[in-house]
Amino acid sequence: MAAPSELQLVLHKEWRSLARDGRLRVLAVALVALLLAALASGWITAQRWQADVAAASAQDRAAWLAQGARNPHNAAHFGQVAFKPAGVLAFFDPGISATVGSGVLMEAHNQNPAMLRAAEHGGGRLGGLPAAWLLQLGLPLLVVVAGYAMWAGERESGTLRLQLVQGGRWWPLLVGKALALVAVTAAIGLPLALGMFWASGGGVRAALALLAYAVYALVWVGLTLAVSAWAAQARTALAMLLALWLASTLVLPRVMADVAERAHPSPSAQVFWADVRKAQREGIDGHNASDARAKTLLQATLQRYGVTDEAALPISFTGIAMQAGEEYGNQVFDRYYGALWDTYAAQDWVRLGASLLSPLPALQALSQAAAGTDWQHHRHFVDAAEAHRRALQRFLNDDFAANAKGSDFDYRADPALWSRAPAWHYDRPKLGAPASPVLPAASVLAMWLAVVTVMALVAARRLVREGGR
Repeated sequence: MAAPSELQLVLHKEWRSLARDGRLRVLAVALVALLLAALASGWITAQRWQADVAAASAQDRAAWLAQGARNPHNAAHFGQVAFKPAGVLAFFDPGISATVGSGVLMEAHNQNPAMLRAAEHGGGRLGGLPAAWLLQLGLPLLVVVAGYAMWAGERESGTLRLQLVQGGRWWPLLVGKALALVAVTAAIGLPLALGMFWASGGGVRAALALLAYAVYALVWVGLTLAVSAWAAQARTALAMLLALWLASTLVLPRVMADVAERAHPSPSAQVFWADVRKAQREGIDGHNASDARAKTLLQATLQRYGVTDEAALPISFTGIAMQAGEEYGNQVFDRYYGALWDTYAAQDWVRLGASLLSPLPALQALSQAAAGTDWQHHRHFVDAAEAHRRALQRFLNDDFAANAKGSDFDYRADPALWSRAPAWHYDRPKLGAPASPVLPAASVLAMWLAVVTVMALVAARRLVREGGR
């Protein structure tokens, strides 16, 4: 049998030391137990969410079809409700799901924001304590506890000098220590990976999430080994790493959220809707009031049909006017909601910019994008709901204009009309759709891995060159 290589000896020695560390075993078992419990709880909650969405959608559709003979404009105000399905991996990373609402009332004259926020009804985070949040905080802490003394402890005890005297080289020492830490994180990640793939049915999104967390773990492996190699004592390395962990996982995200809001403040709901209503009444530019628009529309309609009086029109001008009002309102909504979405996007870029100081914001962006629980996915849902609302209003107003001549609001449409109206259906966007943060976040996370790898290499070579002193 061939003698074990230097790398195998280092890996065996480091793994044996880690296996004997009682503190590490307790932390690892506790983290695995919490992660599996969080995954199970999140999966149950996501399944309940999906069941509630299916039931509510069916009830809304049944109520729409059961309206009976009714004026189309009354039906337009009755509206339909779009319910958002849970993200593909919402059981793992609920993202912003609890704070942005899960239903949109699609009615005449209004582009309503999403309602039914879980946070407003005591729901809190989807599934309680999310597995993603536990992993984002617990994984680097586990790596720090496992690896802070790998270089500094040997340096302090003198065993590193002994290994070097016996011919030890820097790269097998570094690679062996790194592989031992990777093995520790893999012991945590394997149950998580199996649970995620089983619960989600696999797919690209689950693979992206696992890859992002794997890179995140490697970043902390490299950072831990670099700090341990630079520190003169193990306790110094531990203090430095814990300070970095605390700052990057707990302090920085909160600070950058405040910075993002200050840099790009979002309007209050009261201010936003006051501006919208003013633009609807007085015109977007303040020089096209609703009364003037109505008179201009009437003249244009009379000219189109070659008559001089509204009574001579072969259609209901009220239906024409209502659709024109919808179209003008759509311009107002596009302007003000567009500005609001731009503000949210700018805030997201500020938060993502913090990943230059910590790998966590980039990981969170990738994790939520993979899970389908970020701002981009929420905007896709509400944009789809608004597109459906506009199609529905046009359908109802067209029927009103075509059939309500002479009766207007006394007109009652045949109940069969409701089944011919557009029915709400939602298809999730593909991963990596326009405006997705996947590519920039992945690039920043890859940059972090490259930087800490170089740091660990430089620190290890310096330490070995100096004889482990």
